[in-house]
Amino acid sequence: QIALTEPAAFLTGAFDPSMTETIKKVTAMGVPVATFDSDAPDSPRITFVGPDHYNVGFLYGKKIVELIKGQGKDKGEIGLLTAIDQTNLQVRIKGLKDYLAANAPAFKVVAIEDNKGDDQLTAERTKSMLIGNPNIDGIVVINGTGSGVATAMTELDRKGQVMVVTSDVFDPIICGIKSGAIQTTSSVNTYLEGYLTLKLAFDYVNGNLDKVPGAAVGVSKLPPKIDPGLSFIDISNADTFLIKKCG
Repeated sequence: QIALTEPAAFLTGAFDPSMTETIKKVTAMGVPVATFDSDAPDSPRITFVGPDHYNVGFLYGKKIVELIKGQGKDKGEIGLLTAIDQTNLQVRIKGLKDYLAANAPAFKVVAIEDNKGDDQLTAERTKSMLIGNPNIDGIVVINGTGSGVATAMTELDRKGQVMVVTSDVFDPIICGIKSGAIQTTSSVNTYLEGYLTLKLAFDYVNGNLDKVPGAAVGVSKLPPKIDPGLSFIDISNADTFLIKKCG
């Protein structure tokens, strides 16, 4: 519907497999599409700016194992919370499981709960996960609903007993780190995602890239993928990312 207004370009996340066909249709209407945060690699999008979600999951696996081992354990049970219908999150889970299989086979994923991207539901599903799996040593929140886990950990009085890795940077998650309910959260450079996606699309539609050698015969004017980078935030640097004071 937006493409019917003939925008100069279209920037979108591609969280669902159906986006591939949508991007094809929009491109056929003469509107170039750039994806960010989540990709549709089989579509004719002009570029993608965002994390390698497989590698994000791989790093989640590495981080949760490090945290559990830091508790003096050489094996462990892990629970995951995710929105199961998002393809990028499915890729993250594959990366996490592959890390465990290749590098830490004594650590197993024993439960996966669908939080549907909702913090309140995440809190409820975390409680049911821990009640149903009382020996869980670590939890990884694959999407940005980590504050729900912090709520559950506080209400169940499990802070510091179960290691928690979450995703994204919001004040409630940072406050969860400061309270000890969450050990660390991942931070993708989302500023660069937005900035570079818009800048590249601007240069593309304004002909600023037409002088790329071979562009006239089909050489790509833009890099197919740009990874803005990922880091982890913990108690040592949490205050740097806090916008408001914790209540």
